[in-house]
Amino acid sequence: MALGEMFRTQGEYGRAVRIHQNLLARPDEPSGLHFQAYVSLGRDFQAGGLLDRALRHYAKALAIQTDHLESLNACLRIREQSHEWDEAEWLVSRLEQIEDKSYHEHRAYLKSEMAEQSLENSDLEQCEALTQQALELSPACTHAHLLFIKYLIKTRKNEQVLQQAELFLQQVKQEHHALLADTLMSDEPF
Repeated sequence: MALGEMFRTQGEYGRAVRIHQNLLARPDEPSGLHFQAYVSLGRDFQAGGLLDRALRHYAKALAIQTDHLESLNACLRIREQSHEWDEAEWLVSRLEQIEDKSYHEHRAYLKSEMAEQSLENSDLEQCEALTQQALELSPACTHAHLLFIKYLIKTRKNEQVLQQAELFLQQVKQEHHALLADTLMSDEPF
């Protein structure tokens, strides 16, 4: 196992994969070692940029140990990289169950990403609903505020743009205030 880890850290993903696959090919090995090999293969493929294979191996590890946090978090990162927001939200729900803590800010981020996708697809009703959900989850979510302002500009609700900009300045961290100007100066006239 350690040899495979060493090869991965040196960027030799193919050699790392072969070592971990050889461990899986041995039927006499204990299931704990198979679990570790699946996780290691997930890491190998993720490091090598083969995200679909990484997901497949993390899923096999999760079939053995359903509450393995490293595998769940790795799957979440991959789903986010791939813009698979619904799957990412399901993984956040699973992490909340296992860790018994709220991921409301992360969930607000995911809702904002879904809203941005809706805005790009001109599904304004869905964009509004998702940004509202994001702001309910985390009133200080910069991304949700800026998306809602973009939505209001696009739908020509100028008075509400100014109200939302004021709310943005009140609720969002001060270091993010500079982002408001870019949003207000977008291509859409208001």
